[in-house]
Amino acid sequence: MGKSINELNDILFDQLQRLNSKGMKEEELEKEIKRSKAITDVAKNIIENADLALRASIAQDNKLSWQSSQSLPPMLTGGTEKDEKKIAK
Repeated sequence: MGKSINELNDILFDQLQRLNSKGMKEEELEKEIKRSKAITDVAKNIIENADLALRASIAQDNKLSWQSSQSLPPMLTGGTEKDEKKIAK
């Protein structure tokens, strides 16, 4: 599993396609609905976290005029914790 919002978006659309599959038995559909609810609950948390990171970055940018290469937190672009430490320097 990746670490970017684009990959999360792909996962959500894949799940939507599974829910829209024809020929699923009622029991399979119920399991898929439960799975979808779990996926969307986690996705909401990820999106809220990314939104907070983006708003913090914007606030910091407004305050310190960061260089353009440091304008987005690595978690929003699929970067790693090591990347975040480099930006903090």
